[in-house]
Amino acid sequence: MRENKPLLALHGDLTDKLIASGFSLEKRKYCPHVTLGREIRTDTMPRMIEPFGEPVSNIDLMKSERIGKKLTYTSIYSKGAEV
Repeated sequence: MRENKPLLALHGDLTDKLIASGFSLEKRKYCPHVTLGREIRTDTMPRMIEPFGEPVSNIDLMKSERIGKKLTYTSIYSKGAEV
């Protein structure tokens, strides 16, 4: 993803509020991304994916937890784009 000032500002604001609420956060640099797979096992060789752009109209803060052996995501906060 290319650098996006509103997204970086959102991240900074969220980080400040989480720290103020007592959360302990990672120290690594923020790198916005899209996860296409997790713990994938295959014999298929990886192939290049052409770059693409996609407009974003909503951002969700997701809780990730294992329930049994299944990784489950639940939206705990959602914010739509202001028009």
